[in-house]
Parts: sequence; structure tokens; C-alpha cells
Amino acid sequence: MDNPVCGEACGAVMSMLESMGFTVSVSRESYATLTGGVARRDVVRGIRTSPQPAKVSVYLRGDGSIGKVHIFVRGSLGGSRLEALEEAGASVDEVDGDTIITVKKLRLEDLGGILAIVF
Repeated sequence: MDNPVCGEACGAVMSMLESMGFTVSVSRESYATLTGGVARRDVVRGIRTSPQPAKVSVYLRGDGSIGKVHIFVRGSLGGSRLEALEEAGASVDEVDGDTIITVKKLRLEDLGGILAIVF
């Protein structure tokens, strides 16, 4: 699905999150690079209140690849899902009973697998 706001990859991420019950928004932001330059990226954010409250932020690079994914889930995920996420290359932290998941350099086709483990 091509989204006129942010391109094909962005539209695919939006559709994926919407199909899981998330309310989705897209923004474009600038950030400083390590070499002192400025780069721009699209950010797809999703939020939902039920069945399990969660926030997802997907940071897309200019070429449409995923640079980073942040997932915040209210509550604990449990042992087997945490292990599966770590095996998939995610960094998982539990803070005050909630779960924070970070994945870097994820392929678009693998995002669905990560989201399926979490939700």
C-alpha cells in the first residue's frame, strides 16, 4: 500500500499497526547525525488502549528500511515471549512492571513477526 504522506514502506507499517487495533499517526522529523549533518526520517506511531495498552514507534530511514522500533507495553509479557523476542534480536527491559522493547535495523518483513510475538 502506498501512502502519499510517507511512501510505500511507511504505508505498509501503518496498515500493519491499524490491523492490530492501533490508532496510527505519521510525522517527519529531523535529527543530528554522528558526522554533524542533519537527516530526516518518517516516524509511524501507534497507540491502543485495549486489549493490552501499548505504544509503538517505528523509525523509517530515507530508503524505507526500518532503523529502529520502540514498543512500550503496559504490564509484563511473561517468560516465553521475552525469550522469543531476545532470540529475534530485541532488547527487552521491564521497568515498574511494564515492558519496553527496542529493535534496531529490522527488515520490514520481520516487523510483523516481532509484533506477533508481543501482541
